[in-house]
Amino acid sequence: MAKKTMANVPESVAVRQRGAFDFIGTYDNLCALQSTVPLVYVKARVKEGLLDINGDRVRMIDWSPILNAIKINKNLRYIALRSYFQHSSAGTNAKKSHYFKRRTPAICFKDVTLLAARSLASCLCVTKALKCLDLQGVPLRKKDIEILTKGIAKNKTLTHVLLDYCQIADSGVAALCQSLKNHPSITHVSLAGCNITPVGAAVISKLVKHQSTQRYSDAWADGLRYRSPDLNCMAGIRRITLNSNPMIGDSGISAIADALKDDLWLKALDLQNCGLSVVGAKYLLTTMEHNRTLIVLDIRQNPMVDNNTLRSVLGRVLLNANERDEAAFPWIKEEPPKDPYKTKKHRQPRGHSHCKKSIIAKWSSPSEGVPCVLPAGHKGFVPWRTAVRASKHQLGLSDEEDDSDVLQLKILDDDSTDELNPKTSDRKPEINENVRALKIHLLDAQRRLIRSKENEEILNQKIMTLEVENSRLRKELNSTLENSKIKSQIEDEMLLESIDKSFNKFHEFLNMLSDMGLGSLVTAAGLDPTTPKQPFSVRSKSTTSHSKARLDKAYLDDEHNEEEKMFQSDAIVIEGTGKNKQKSDPKVRDQEESTDIHSVNSQT
Repeated sequence: MAKKTMANVPESVAVRQRGAFDFIGTYDNLCALQSTVPLVYVKARVKEGLLDINGDRVRMIDWSPILNAIKINKNLRYIALRSYFQHSSAGTNAKKSHYFKRRTPAICFKDVTLLAARSLASCLCVTKALKCLDLQGVPLRKKDIEILTKGIAKNKTLTHVLLDYCQIADSGVAALCQSLKNHPSITHVSLAGCNITPVGAAVISKLVKHQSTQRYSDAWADGLRYRSPDLNCMAGIRRITLNSNPMIGDSGISAIADALKDDLWLKALDLQNCGLSVVGAKYLLTTMEHNRTLIVLDIRQNPMVDNNTLRSVLGRVLLNANERDEAAFPWIKEEPPKDPYKTKKHRQPRGHSHCKKSIIAKWSSPSEGVPCVLPAGHKGFVPWRTAVRASKHQLGLSDEEDDSDVLQLKILDDDSTDELNPKTSDRKPEINENVRALKIHLLDAQRRLIRSKENEEILNQKIMTLEVENSRLRKELNSTLENSKIKSQIEDEMLLESIDKSFNKFHEFLNMLSDMGLGSLVTAAGLDPTTPKQPFSVRSKSTTSHSKARLDKAYLDDEHNEEEKMFQSDAIVIEGTGKNKQKSDPKVRDQEESTDIHSVNSQT
């Protein structure tokens, strides 16, 4: 039946060429060929380059000109075919919700979906302007996905592929990921509510790994000859949306988390209502320790994840965020699609409103006993006129007095504003002023409440940012303290080495003087010439923690040496007198000369 109703594309080449850039003209021409009226809501935003069609409102006979016009089009930037039938009819109560169309819409039939997939595939092959393809709620079969993915693989301009609630399952995900592996321009893939299991999640993780390895090779090629590669300008997927897939579970999340450890390009991953538990959240938390580029990791609306784990994951994600990426990749609120055919509550006219009529009775003296008016049929029932006369006689009033001062009975609507009695009419301006003042106070209180809520939200955001900044500064402080400790240890070791070298050189000089027979100079310097001829070493095998004690000991030794200088000076004078006596003897002089010659020969 569908094939009979489908009209053929115009055979004229000139018309076909014009139709590629004139969707409205082609659509009107095709509708005229099959004697149907063009739909107004189909052409509503075509001039802006947008084609947004609610498929539940289109009949079977009207799909032919629409799909044939899409098939040859080259100037549309956004194409959306939506259906809300399966979401509105699944799990709803007929008593609570009413719909204009209870029959299955034409877009849910396999003939229409097959023709739609073929038309979109041919459009993807020829167009150079299409950026976004949205098929929300369209039930795509396996054959439809295979045809559509072939067109996606040949296209080079598409950036967004949105297949929310298309029920494509794992087989459709595998076919789609195969076409997206080497696609040069697609950045956002949305598969919310597509019945994905851990098998489909593993296929998505393989796609992420494949694109990351491909980008690493591109970055290596761009980094040759001292160039720095620009990671933000590289092709590949930047956002994956998997909301409302509760069958993914922790096993599917673990596969995706392993793929994200070495990825440097994926910016956003939406996992709301994906059957995630604390175990899967911990997988993601360990992944975030290695990943520094993921700025959106949305695991909200997973009831098995506690608040502490959720806060730790979100806090770790916020450390990677910056202002430019936050504007490009906002956080998405997961909401099921709303059915536009859901009926509104029936409004009754004002004349037959639900406003109940009220009887307002005002007694002039309520303190005095007045017979109450009982309903008809009740024991002791008295008509109201009789009750009024009886009250007059009990109060001693004449029949000529105005009855309005005693009893006023009026039947009023809720919307009526008539005066009740003269007393209330005199006080009406005062009442109106009081009501007006109360309304002003109420509006002022509402404004203050709104402002306080806004200020509270701003303060909460500031507190979150300050906590994140505090954790980052703590980490930096710990790292700087560790580096300073290492540097101080290295500097202490270098200082001790320089002191060792200077002491060794000084003792070598003293040893040389003593070997040359100039021991008197050594004793004049306040040193003991009988010490062994070995190099002096300040450093020991102990750690640098004992260096201060050694320096203190050396300082005390210097003070002790200064005290001994007074005693050594007397010894030097005595040795000088003894040597002069020895030099006066000729035998002693000859022995000293022979020893000096022998020492010089030994040194040479």
